[in-house]
Amino acid sequence: MKRVFLLGKHYDDTIMHVDDMDIGETNNLSHVIKRSGGIYNFCEAPVKSVDFAYEPLGLKKAFIISNKSSSTRTSFVQNKTSAKIDRKLVNLINKNASWAHVSYIDDVEEYYNLLLMTTRFSLDFCTTKDRQEYLQVIKNASVIFDSRERKQLYNEINVDTPIIFHDELGIEVVQNGNTVYRAYNEPVAGLNVNGAGDIYSAIFIDKYFELGLLRAAKEAMIETTKALLDRRSNEQKV
Repeated sequence: MKRVFLLGKHYDDTIMHVDDMDIGETNNLSHVIKRSGGIYNFCEAPVKSVDFAYEPLGLKKAFIISNKSSSTRTSFVQNKTSAKIDRKLVNLINKNASWAHVSYIDDVEEYYNLLLMTTRFSLDFCTTKDRQEYLQVIKNASVIFDSRERKQLYNEINVDTPIIFHDELGIEVVQNGNTVYRAYNEPVAGLNVNGAGDIYSAIFIDKYFELGLLRAAKEAMIETTKALLDRRSNEQKV
């Protein structure tokens, strides 16, 4: 069993589910859920070969609209306490972990000690901040995850580190500015996609140790869709 440390802010999520949404009008909520998000979305991933160690850093409140008809989510966030990755934590990871993952690096105020990491690590992004700010830590990472809708933020980022872009249509792996792999996914309507990117990252890391980069990227795409379908089935039973 591989030990994987998960670093990131503790998200205090309020998720408002709607069947459909009309911007500028009054909309009906189907139901509201309060839960922990961010790194805690990894709890939903069906993994077999990794043991996740949760290291929450700082706190953020999030108000999320989950639109069933379009299978999209929109977030409004409020920072409560800042996050810092200190040397003590990095030393702990270097001694005890096979991998570390940061959700989300652009939400961590002090992350520079990641440059001291000897354990392999991956990064996920959640905002439209300039990626040049994170260039050095991107170079040191083993894998980068991001939404394909933010791909343009990497136009000037030409690094050997594989960057996996994902959306409802599939995944794309980019290295040194070139797409080296694509896998297509058939979109499924009516899914609750909250935390889908985190679930994808969790499954990818689990499969990476056995399958390597490209096979893990594709299998994680397939398994994430299955996990979201299982979630929908369970929600319909409630």
